[in-house]
Amino acid sequence: MPIRHLVASGMWDDPGIWLDAAIPGPGDDVYTNGFNVTVNVSAVNVKSLRNASSTSPVIAPGGVYTVSVACTLTITDGILHAHHDPASAGALIATTTGSHAITFVTPVMEAGNFTSAFGYAFQPIAGYTGALTFNCTRIQGGERGFALRLLGGGVVVVNSDLYGGDDVGGIGNGMGMRVDTAITSLTINGDLYGSTPGNPGASSGGLQTLSGYSYPLTINGDLIGSQTGYGASLSNNGTIEINSVDIISRGTRVLYIAGTGTATIRATTVQTNGQVAVANGSATRILRISGTLIGGGVDPAYTPPGIFPFSGRFNFIDGEPFEFKITNDVGWPTAGEPVTYRSGGGAGTNVAVDGDATAVVARSGGSLFLLSAADANNVTLSMPADFDNISDADLFAAQLTYVFGSEATDLGWLTVTARGVQMYADTADAGGAPNHVPISGTVVFTPGLSKPVKRVSTNEILAIAGATASFDAGGELSFDGEEDIRLIAPQWTDLSNTTWKWTATFNPGPGQNWQSFSVVFTGTPGAVIDLGTLV
Repeated sequence: MPIRHLVASGMWDDPGIWLDAAIPGPGDDVYTNGFNVTVNVSAVNVKSLRNASSTSPVIAPGGVYTVSVACTLTITDGILHAHHDPASAGALIATTTGSHAITFVTPVMEAGNFTSAFGYAFQPIAGYTGALTFNCTRIQGGERGFALRLLGGGVVVVNSDLYGGDDVGGIGNGMGMRVDTAITSLTINGDLYGSTPGNPGASSGGLQTLSGYSYPLTINGDLIGSQTGYGASLSNNGTIEINSVDIISRGTRVLYIAGTGTATIRATTVQTNGQVAVANGSATRILRISGTLIGGGVDPAYTPPGIFPFSGRFNFIDGEPFEFKITNDVGWPTAGEPVTYRSGGGAGTNVAVDGDATAVVARSGGSLFLLSAADANNVTLSMPADFDNISDADLFAAQLTYVFGSEATDLGWLTVTARGVQMYADTADAGGAPNHVPISGTVVFTPGLSKPVKRVSTNEILAIAGATASFDAGGELSFDGEEDIRLIAPQWTDLSNTTWKWTATFNPGPGQNWQSFSVVFTGTPGAVIDLGTLV
């Protein structure tokens, strides 16, 4: 393992500043030895860049690598915690002013673990405006260490996962990346973690952008919080686009957004474990979201369950899928430990509805949550009282999806499902279970109304008609090939009559050995009625 170290400060391509007059190359571990070197070449290819000390050979701590021209730095072993002198605050690698582009190609960029003031693996200075590209597998903070701290920069592209600090010694405040200034743009193609895997961290985070600066920001990756570390805290102004599979809080919020401008979050799942997953701290910025929101958590280590995933102003993207679900953990909820739904405070959560406030409030009639119109473009969503059974929680989820989901209409629907099998005596086949086949036949839905009803909010007359559904080859009840059948909810508060009920009459098909029968049911908009529970 060749070791190359400085014997004087100067330019990288000057042999006279290096031990044995040998400019470092591939496979070399490079040490500053207390001196400073200006990287004035277009390419650097080494095993490591360090300013830590060594006892064999004797190498002094301290020193900085400053990049002054367009350069690609290939560091094959990565920049590791141990490569930084813990007493040398400031940057390991810095820049001069200028617009020269810099690219890092290295598996890992770790900040050091610093004993007093903060330190940084890479810190471009104020007045630097060049393009920055980071091609890594992992960029990670340390104790009081930021892997990347941008005081300058132009177009910035991070092709790497970002992690908060280790906090091994309890100092905390380590960070994967922080942006302290206005840049041209920031794109992150990778996942953001509140801390390193298996380590909770303290006051750490994957990414932080400071307020007062405007630039577009795009994150293409998951956001995973820790017990005390956020995935991202974004306070910059400008457009924010987040495209994720999973956004998951674990004990603290995983994403905080402030500033001004449009913010769009598209995620397959947004899940909260013990804390709001996404918090909007801006009075003017609206979060536009799509995907599946999950209240509650799959990990019992993070409590309490049942927190609504968003707080602050948000709305749902027109024409894109949205669904809200309740996660039913093993043993949750339990007696004496009701599920608590919270929306960021007693004042409720603002939901922007783009001029549709009156219709949205009317659609929510009879729901477990409360909606009130703040103005024509916004409604205030207030969470219900504590639930003590999962059926109420499931109904709440269905109603929220109904009111705000992409398929929501201005009518108060409920959903009906059913599945049936016909049982026979056991024959001479293997096993002792009775033989069975899927049920066949029809179900006729008849509204218990002698005349039409009025829709109060519009004065429209609604003539509610019946419908006939049938059991398909698998024994699932369907209408026009759809298994979830939607009917007007009798308890929709926008109706002039809310006391009527539906009658479902079951009629056997050919070869069935059961008799016709009927059940009666009612429900609020968004409710899901399983007819099998009524037989």
